[in-house]
Amino acid sequence: MRLIGKNIILKALDLDDKKLKTLQRWLGDEEVVRHGGFVKTMPQSIKHIKSYLEKLQDSSDVRLFGIFFKNGSYIGNIRLDIEWIWRIGTISLLLGAKSYWGRGHGTEAIRLISDFGFNTLGLHKIEAGILDGNVGSLRAFEKAGFEVEGKKKHNRFSMGQYVDVILVGKNNASR
Repeated sequence: MRLIGKNIILKALDLDDKKLKTLQRWLGDEEVVRHGGFVKTMPQSIKHIKSYLEKLQDSSDVRLFGIFFKNGSYIGNIRLDIEWIWRIGTISLLLGAKSYWGRGHGTEAIRLISDFGFNTLGLHKIEAGILDGNVGSLRAFEKAGFEVEGKKKHNRFSMGQYVDVILVGKNNASR
């Protein structure tokens, strides 16, 4: 499956060695993961990353896409976790290629996966949690039509301290 936008394409992530090594590099880059809520306790092995991604791809409750620029460059991943009984999806986004930051590609990926969730999967609501201080991610979700719905205080440990998580959401009726 492919979701085609103006500048990017979301497509199933094949787990070839080149993409796995790229993802491993991103996960080891503190600047990339600092606002993702990831705890950097040990280097991630290719075997561990591949096993984790295979579990996600095998789940009926997850839709995982690689984000590719139109020239074919692999620039990140976006994932939609689905609670079918409630018809709610939760987006997770990793834009690892720093040279593509600040260009609207995160917003475009969020719009593409949201349209897929609403129009193809029949979801009622899509939401996300953003670590406080991740201004770029918050701006991307707001530009994609998401609204701040609340905050979970001291909810994630990041960079040596507990930080708040900003909750954003969009429902099918507000589109």
